[in-house]
Amino acid sequence: MTVDWPHYSPDIMPLDYSIWDLVEKAVLDKCPKKVETVEAYKARLRRTALAMPKKTVSKAVRAMVPRMRAVVKAKGQAISRD
Repeated sequence: MTVDWPHYSPDIMPLDYSIWDLVEKAVLDKCPKKVETVEAYKARLRRTALAMPKKTVSKAVRAMVPRMRAVVKAKGQAISRD
């Protein structure tokens, strides 16, 4: 069975619907008390993203297929968030 790939939709991109929220929360939780440079922020963001548990990332990626099917069924319209 094949499924037509819909145009870009944040509903089917794991970074948009799942992973980015977790990274953002973790980065904010570890925010330094003093001002940091852009380079230091990027390095902290990268370390945080790379420290995400593989199980969490795998779960988000596995959820992409049913979400994609729901978006196709909804004819590209937004779908409910899990």
